[in-house]
Amino acid sequence: MKQQLHRILFEFTLGTQSCIRLFINYEIEFGELLSECIPLLKKFISVDFLCSESLIQRIEADPFLLSRLYQLRNLGANFYAVPNNETILICEADFKKSLVIYLNEQGEKYSIEQFDHVSVHHDWIEGIVSSQKEFKTEVEDIHLWFAVEDQLVLQQQKTILRWDVANVHHLTLVGVGSVSLEGQKTIQVLNDTIVTLLARNKTQIKMKSIFIKSIKKLVLNYHLQFYNVSAKRFEGLEEIHDSGVFGVIKGSKLKLIWEIESSGGVKISPFNINVKKGEHEFLVNDFMEIKIWSESQEQVTQKTLRIQEFPVPVFKHEFIEVKDQFIEDKTIVLNDFQQQAFDFISRKGHLGNSLMEQVILKNELIESGIKANSQALGFDDFYKENSVSKMNQAVKRRLLNYFRERPSITNLIKDLRNYYE
Repeated sequence: MKQQLHRILFEFTLGTQSCIRLFINYEIEFGELLSECIPLLKKFISVDFLCSESLIQRIEADPFLLSRLYQLRNLGANFYAVPNNETILICEADFKKSLVIYLNEQGEKYSIEQFDHVSVHHDWIEGIVSSQKEFKTEVEDIHLWFAVEDQLVLQQQKTILRWDVANVHHLTLVGVGSVSLEGQKTIQVLNDTIVTLLARNKTQIKMKSIFIKSIKKLVLNYHLQFYNVSAKRFEGLEEIHDSGVFGVIKGSKLKLIWEIESSGGVKISPFNINVKKGEHEFLVNDFMEIKIWSESQEQVTQKTLRIQEFPVPVFKHEFIEVKDQFIEDKTIVLNDFQQQAFDFISRKGHLGNSLMEQVILKNELIESGIKANSQALGFDDFYKENSVSKMNQAVKRRLLNYFRERPSITNLIKDLRNYYE
C-alpha cells in the first residue's frame, strides 16, 4: 500500500512548475520520498516539508534520514515541525490543486481525495510556512525571509515584495533576475502569480515561494439561513430581488454565513466581527440592519442587509386543518381561527357596540402603524407581493411538497401540531 501511495503522489506532482508543499505523517516511507524530491529542487521548484512530531522523532533516531534531510536542505528544501495529525499526507502543488490521504474511520484502509483547488487545510499550511520557523537550522545556514504586502491584488494593480537574508552571496527572483540582498520590489499583477526567491552561497541553496491571487473586483459572498423548527435544521433564506432585503417569521433564529476575498480589513456590524470567513447565529427584534464592509488596496466594498420580521406568524398549527381523507384528495384547509373566534363572539352579542368599536379602532391603529413602518423601511412592494393569504398558500404548497409520498401524513401533521402546543 505504501508503494501505491508513493506512486499516487508521484503522478500528482507531475507537471508542477513552481512550488510543492507536503504535510507528512509517520506512515510514509520518508527516505524514498526525500529522494524523489531531489529532481524537483534541481529544477528550482521550491519544496516545503511539514513533518509531524512522530516523524521528527523517527528522523532524529535514524542517521540516514537525518543526513538526507540536511542534503535536501542544502538543495533548497524547507522543513517545519508540526503537531501530529490524523491525516497521513497533504500535498499542494502550485497553489492550485491538492491531494489528501488519510485512514478511514476504522483505521484500516487509506482514503484518497484529489481536488482541483487547495484543500481545507490550506490556511493551516500557509500559517506554518509563513511563520518561517524551520526545523533544525544552523547559524551558518542561509536564512531567508520573504513576504508580499498584498496576497490578494486587483487586476492591473501593484504590490510590493519584501525580503531579508543572511549568509547569502547571490539572490534571484525566478523569472525576473538578480536583486539586491536587502530590499523590496514593486510588481504589477495581471493574473494569479507565484513568485519564487532563490538565495545562494557556496554550499547552500534556499528557495521560498509566494502566491499572489489576482481578482477583477472585491466580492462579498454571504448567505442567510433561518432555523426551520419543524425540520430542525437551518435552511436558505431568499433575498428579495437581490436588494439585500429579507423577510422572516417573527422569533426565527437566523445564521449569517460569509466568505470575503480581501487583503485588507473586514468588518461585520453590529456583531463586531472582523474575520474574512465564518458564520454567526443571531435573533432579530422586529428589524435588523447588518453592514458588511471590506477594503483591499484602498478600494472599499460594502453591503447592507435589512431583515424585517413578519408581523403575522405564518407557520403555526392554528392556520392548518388536516382532513382524515388527506391521503386520497391531498387537501389542506387553511383556517384563520382568530377571525373565527371574533365572529363567534360577535354573533353571540358579547362584544357590544362600544367594545366592538374599541377592537376595530385598535386593529386600525395596529394596521396603520405596521403600514407606516413598512413604508419607512421600503417594504411596500414586498407586502404587495406577499400578502398573508399568499404566504398561507405558500405554506400549503410547502407542506404538500414536504409530505408528498408519505403514507402516515395525518400522524406526521399531528406530531407537528403537538410540537407547537
